[in-house]
Amino acid sequence: MSAVMHVLPYLVAAYVFLIGCYGLATSRNLIHAVGCLAVCQSATYVLLLAVGYRDGATAPVFSDIA
Repeated sequence: MSAVMHVLPYLVAAYVFLIGCYGLATSRNLIHAVGCLAVCQSATYVLLLAVGYRDGATAPVFSDIA
């Protein structure tokens, strides 16, 4: 894979997190603020997936089968 593909998940996580923080900072509605917090939480999920991804690896649940 190219170098851009290795960095892309981190950029997506940062972009989604910044969008959520911007929405949270400019929100005057509590429901909208909670939705923006959910967007920030989704960015942390993307970041955790990006950190834990390994090329050519299998899921640890299936390591004893292969």
